[in-house]
Parts: sequence; structure tokens; C-alpha cells
Amino acid sequence: MIRLPLVGTTLFVLLVVAIGPAQADEPLSLAQLKADREQATQRERRIIFNNDGNEPVYLCRDTTPEELLRHRTSPLVNTHVDTIFYCTWSSGFGMFTHDTKVGNVFKTKEGLFSKNSIEKMLDAGTDPLQVMADFGKKNDIEIFWSFRMNDTHDAGLSGYGPIMLRANPLKLEHPEWLIGTPKNRPKFGGWSAVDFTRPEIRDLAVAYVEEVCQNYGINGIELDFFRHPVFFKRAAQSGTPCNEEERNLMTDMIRRIRKVTEIEGQKRGTPILLSVRVPDSVSYCRDSGLDIEKWMQDDLIDLMTVSGYYRLSPWEDSVKLGNKYNVPVYPSLDESRVRDPEAKKLRMTVEAYRGRALAARSAGMAGLNLFNSFDPHAPIWKELGEPATLARQDHDYFASIRGVGAAAGGALPHRSYQKIATLNPKAAVSVAPDKAATVSFYNGVEYQKLDSATPPQITLRLQFDKEAPQNIQVALNGVALKPSTAADGWLECTVDPGMLKLNENQVTVSLGDKDAAAKWTDLRCTVRWNQDK
Repeated sequence: MIRLPLVGTTLFVLLVVAIGPAQADEPLSLAQLKADREQATQRERRIIFNNDGNEPVYLCRDTTPEELLRHRTSPLVNTHVDTIFYCTWSSGFGMFTHDTKVGNVFKTKEGLFSKNSIEKMLDAGTDPLQVMADFGKKNDIEIFWSFRMNDTHDAGLSGYGPIMLRANPLKLEHPEWLIGTPKNRPKFGGWSAVDFTRPEIRDLAVAYVEEVCQNYGINGIELDFFRHPVFFKRAAQSGTPCNEEERNLMTDMIRRIRKVTEIEGQKRGTPILLSVRVPDSVSYCRDSGLDIEKWMQDDLIDLMTVSGYYRLSPWEDSVKLGNKYNVPVYPSLDESRVRDPEAKKLRMTVEAYRGRALAARSAGMAGLNLFNSFDPHAPIWKELGEPATLARQDHDYFASIRGVGAAAGGALPHRSYQKIATLNPKAAVSVAPDKAATVSFYNGVEYQKLDSATPPQITLRLQFDKEAPQNIQVALNGVALKPSTAADGWLECTVDPGMLKLNENQVTVSLGDKDAAAKWTDLRCTVRWNQDK
């Protein structure tokens, strides 16, 4: 059954069963709340651990808090993780794994969800979101509730899609609130996405946030618009960008959510921050219905995470936007989904994550947000938060980690907004005698300024679809390099550390007149401090 908040002049009354956060003796003034919020906004967040919260659904063997925490959370103590964004399922809209009275609890045990223990956990008094809030307070780690605004994993017509849809009363009872049907699919976006044109959907989104703010001692709310970025039926069905009216509807909803966080923050005497996860392009966001610069101008959000399934822009673009409005920006360092197995494997190493971290921080990112990285014992949690230390560890750079990318259920095709390289074996770049090619990669260290007796060994490695042409010419930032072929078929060029620029570095490949055209398939720059490696 759907529990709709009453709107208009009627008050929405929520019966709270769980014990909510402590209330202040005297409510904070709005001015003091904003001052405290600014201070909380600017605190250090070396690493944000984004947990999709499916431990109760797939992993937990009993109902105790300890069992919930051991899988992904307890080992994070004494690492560089300063903040956890914890999602209580919300897959799809209205389904949660915390003790909600406004939404619905994801209780199904059908199919691959046969181990789902959330109903037993809640009956035993173990509420995952409360467990996380308590853990955060005990260990001085921020806890944000992460709310996926329009997850469409239930749009699939096979696998777990139909099961998830059958478990969702909102979508079953109100198909008119969705942007399509299995037989009438929109041009863009998963058909099971909810339509934010509907006031009922916007009211529910506000009510879900309000319930969490009232019942849980969390430090903030994350609105995840990247999972999945489609929000309005008209735009999805027509395949055209969102218009100003649609953007204004979404901005008004954000404004209402901000008001909720302020009211509840004043009551408890501590601010509740508001963070968003969005694509890393202002124009793409606007065309998808998200007027992110307006949100910043009107002081509606505190933090912003950018990127996800794909990257569109240099990190500097997002940092510049955030700095303009004093909003800290974090990169979403999702796992690689490059389709070539070997290329993907190279991009998932510790060395690759180090390089990504260095490049993001040198671009001005406030910290890092790691998405879909769930092993709490991995070395990255104790390494990536300190760039000065990373600079002296082995690391790798690539022209592209994500490749072309794709957003399941994306609102619009993103390729026309692409401003950075997508080079990988499945997105090769053509090179011909009369057609040189230039691809950029981003470096995060000024190696020549490091105080070191022995400089690192830096090697630029290029891969082609066949043996590298004999008369190939390679230049780094306009300076010619001397290439040689390695045993594994990659073309290698030794790079003097002083040749690398901080941030963008351009690599140009050109062929001799007698060379046949080739496909440039990959670029990897390795930095090794141990000369024997």
C-alpha cells in the first residue's frame, strides 16, 4: 500500500515508531544553523565510502548489528574514510531497507533475494540506518543517508527486474506515475522510472527525506541523481531535452528538501547537510532536468559529487563551478566498465586507483567518493586519502578509465556533451599518414619538485590494434619521444619527469607516408619508484 503525504493546507502527520535523534533544549536560530552548516560543509573528507546497502538483502547471516557492520563497515575504522554515504536500497523508488512508514520495506525473498533478512532484522530491532548512525557517532565518521532518486533496476524484463517490480507497491498500484510501460518504452530511460512531473512523486521524495531526518541521527542526505538519470516523462518519451518548467519543478522539490533539513536541523541543534550526485556537465544536467548551478546560486546544496557511469568533462570544470559557490566537489571514482577484459583489469588495479586519486586531487577536488568499491580490507582505503604519500608510490594514468560509458536508463545520449577522451580498445582512435591523432591524459604530480635522490621511472605506453607501424612518431606536449616496442606488443616511450605537466598532457601520434592506417586502442602512463619493476 502506498502511503501518500497529504499536501496543500493539510498537515502531513507521521507516526514515529523508532526513537529519533535527540532534540536540542532550545532550537537553533536559522542564522546559527547556517553558520554551523558552513563549518560542517568544509570539514575534511579524504574518502567517502558509498555503500549501496545491500548487506541485509544478500550477505547478512543473522540479525545483529555486528553482522551488518562486519561486511563493509567495521574494518573502515582507522582508514582514510571520513564519511559513509549509506543507501538503504531505494531500488526502485519508494523501496527501502530502513524502518519506513512512508515508503515500503523491501521484504521480498523471491529468486535471488531468497536470503533477504531485512524483515527479520527490523523485527529484531536492528535497523540498518540506525546501526550506521550509531557507528558513525562512535567512530567520528560522518553518515549520510543516500537516496537514489530514480533507480530503474526493475525495468529489466528478465533476471531480477520483474521480481523487483513485483515487490514495489508504488509502481504496481500507480503505473500512471511511470514514464512508460514494458510495451510502450520511452526513447530514453528505463520505462519503470517515476515521472517527477507528478506532484505525488515529488511529495513522496520530500516525505522520504523528512522521515529520515526526523528519525535518524544522520549528518546529511545524499540525493543520487545518477542512479538513474531520467526524471520527466515528456522528455523521455519525446527524446528531447528537458525544458525550463521541468527544471523548475525539480528545483522547487530541492528547495522543499532543503527546508526540511533546516527545520529538523534547528530542532536537533545540528545541521543536516544536503549533497547531490550528478553528471559532470552543467549543460547535460540542465537538459536532463537538473539545474545544478541554480541549486548552488540559491544555497540549496552543500556538497556535490560528479560523474558515474561516464565522465564528460575535465575535473577542473566541476571544481571551478563548486568554487564559484563555495560548494566542495568530489569525484565519483566508479569501477571501470570498459568492455575489453584486459583493459578493464589494468584499470582496476591499486596503481590505477592511485593515479585516479592523484589526478582528481591535483585538479582541486575536495576529496574522493568511491562508488561500487565494497571490500573494506582493500589497501585503497588506507592509501588514497593522502596525495603526498601517493605521489611516492607506484601509480598509473590512463586516457580514460570509464571509456564511452553508458547510463542504464539515461535521460539523454551523452556523447555530444563529451569533452574528454574515451580511448580504450572498444573506442579506438584512427591514425593515418595524413591524419595524426591527439589524446590527453591527466597527471597529478609535479615529479621534478619532489625531494627525492632517485626520480621515478615514467613510461608512456601506447597500444594499437596490430603491431605498431615502423615509422610512427610520438610526441608528448609537443616534444618528440623515442618509441620502442615492448615484449607484450605495447609501444613504450621513456618520459623524463620534467616533461609531464600538472593536469592535462597531450600525446600526439603520427605516421610516416609509407605506413598503413592503424587503430590506436589504449594509453597507459606508468610511474614506478622501484626501478626493478
